[in-house]
Amino acid sequence: MSEQLDAAIRKRAKVMMRRRFRAQRQALSEKAAQLRSLALCNRLLSLEVIRTAINIALFWPMQQHREVDLRGLHHALALRHCALWYPRVIAKNRELHFHRVDDSEALVKGPFGTLEPPADAPRATAIDVVIVPGLVFDAQGYRIGYGAGFYDRALPLWCPPARAIGVAFDFQLASEIPQQPWDVAVDMVVTDQRELIVSRKRG
Repeated sequence: MSEQLDAAIRKRAKVMMRRRFRAQRQALSEKAAQLRSLALCNRLLSLEVIRTAINIALFWPMQQHREVDLRGLHHALALRHCALWYPRVIAKNRELHFHRVDDSEALVKGPFGTLEPPADAPRATAIDVVIVPGLVFDAQGYRIGYGAGFYDRALPLWCPPARAIGVAFDFQLASEIPQQPWDVAVDMVVTDQRELIVSRKRG
């Protein structure tokens, strides 16, 4: 099989997985998504890597898509006086930067409909943990997101030394995700039911 054909098959497989798992997540009721998110937040709070972190990057949920809701984690970490950083998308440069958020009311609507920090919020210079969203994860730490590649470009700038933790509901785990050269693995995957330490080093 030629490399070009193999790449096309992998790309098509990822498109199909993205559609399937997005539909499964969308089928969750709002209450079910909230309960699963609460369980997931509690698991994150129990992790030593979170307990010892000072600078933590989160993301604000797209509730209409039943995305993992980390607002409970945000409030718990704020009480610990952690510095919380949220992604801001620079669409024209296809870049993702992390900015300080002390008050979630200051978040503004971003170019893709997500809530993000305003442009004048302080930009991160140090991060200990990056919490990474995704539609699908596998045991090797690879993920399928929404297809724009923002986290794949941003993670190598921070990890290492930061630890990247993927979060998803347990049904969003797959046995294997077709890999492409630009894909970047996380160090750990946490769901509402378990924690998976990635069995390979980032390539």
